[in-house]
Amino acid sequence: MSVYELLFGDQTIDDVMMDASFPPGGALDAGRSRMWEGQPQEAANLVSGSIEPWASFIVALARQAQGQSPVKQLRSVAENGFLEARPRLWAWTALRKLGEQPAQVHAAEVLGVVAEVPIDGGVDVLSAYADGSVRYLNQAGALFARETSEGPSELVVAVLTEAFPLLSVPPAPRDPEAPPPEPKNVRITALSARGIHRVDLPDSAIAKGGSHQKLFTALTRLLADTAQQKPA
Repeated sequence: MSVYELLFGDQTIDDVMMDASFPPGGALDAGRSRMWEGQPQEAANLVSGSIEPWASFIVALARQAQGQSPVKQLRSVAENGFLEARPRLWAWTALRKLGEQPAQVHAAEVLGVVAEVPIDGGVDVLSAYADGSVRYLNQAGALFARETSEGPSELVVAVLTEAFPLLSVPPAPRDPEAPPPEPKNVRITALSARGIHRVDLPDSAIAKGGSHQKLFTALTRLLADTAQQKPA
């Protein structure tokens, strides 16, 4: 999967586990191998007590393979505010496909924001998440990534806060084949337990006095701060 696609946290657990990198010979690596070999119960046993969210994901897949419900394991990831935002989004994606819906307290949480800005024939992409991590993928393909164990910075909090109104946009699956935003438009996507909330905004909406000026200003400040780092 590309770096861009992973920004949205809408992949299946199977795809995520296929793409994940684990220490060779460790419990998670061995458990994943057992799943691929058609030994789900042994896979679940091997990863017991291992690092989350990966252990819960493997157990969830093992339970599905055995005709059992994975909801408990998926919710333990999706509803855990101490975990990274993207694994929580993957868990919510899986839960929705099982017909599960979030409680209001989780449905009202902005887990991430992705902004796509056309520039000189390309697109700059900035994403920020509730755990405080930030990704900036510029039009040249350079990735600037910031991880943190201290929670979101004030700049990230501002972005998430100003993006809250986007949760009123009905969620819809992301179209991987969708063209980039039109020139002079900005595409902003809020990520929540309910799915993907996307809007394409014209200049008038992000200019002074526009409906989304505060959100775009917050994103611009975060971008300026993030771009000072060296590419990952």
